[in-house]
Amino acid sequence: MKIISVLVLAMVLGVPVVSAEAPRVAGGVGFEAPAAWAETQPKSQMRLFQFEVSGAGDEAPAELAVFYFGAGQGGEAEANIERWKGQFNPLREGFSPEISRSEVNGLKVITVYLEGTYDSGVMMGAGGPQTDYAVLGAIVEGPKGPVFFKMIGPQATVSGAKPDFREFVGSFQPQS
Repeated sequence: MKIISVLVLAMVLGVPVVSAEAPRVAGGVGFEAPAAWAETQPKSQMRLFQFEVSGAGDEAPAELAVFYFGAGQGGEAEANIERWKGQFNPLREGFSPEISRSEVNGLKVITVYLEGTYDSGVMMGAGGPQTDYAVLGAIVEGPKGPVFFKMIGPQATVSGAKPDFREFVGSFQPQS
């Protein structure tokens, strides 16, 4: 009852009511996660947001983390792509990394897809090499600096999440 009273009062006074599903913002980039992705507590302070992406059937879930380090921080996009490639030892035999550049709502976006044996080392706490893994990521030139969106998980889960990821990238909007 209290909530309804507050909403009615806000409408009468002309105060905007913000949806609980308002876009999240990182580095001046607003985005909306697909409904199927569950927001979880970030595993480290480096992550602004984190989502669990369910796999099909009994496939293990993947994880998508959002990073923003500040204006001029986080390194150049190409250096990050090379670092992400280097986290695979090796890339799946015969696989060529999928890298594309586009513009989404005025923002420059690079998307990356990699498959193989993922070995991030001690820093990410993965517990050793993970075979048949994939990374699906986006690097966005945000108004306040680069923003990094990185999904890591079993290859079948990550590959299956590509349609939702494309929708996710399509939601990117510059925010002040």
